[in-house]
Amino acid sequence: MRKVLNIAFAEGNRLGVPVILETDAKSKCDKYVHLGMELAETHDLGAYGKMYDLIKYPKPSNENGTV
Repeated sequence: MRKVLNIAFAEGNRLGVPVILETDAKSKCDKYVHLGMELAETHDLGAYGKMYDLIKYPKPSNENGTV
């Protein structure tokens, strides 16, 4: 999981865009947070469970200091 996320994070940094994903499992959410993502929002789906929205913002560009 770490290798795949590192590829996505590198591409997000290169393009200057956030990496966004969602999962329906709290245990997976915790793993993504451990790997550097932030929990952005939780959606309660009632009898269907919950959805967890996660985001990893790009690092600021060294060239112009913008995100």
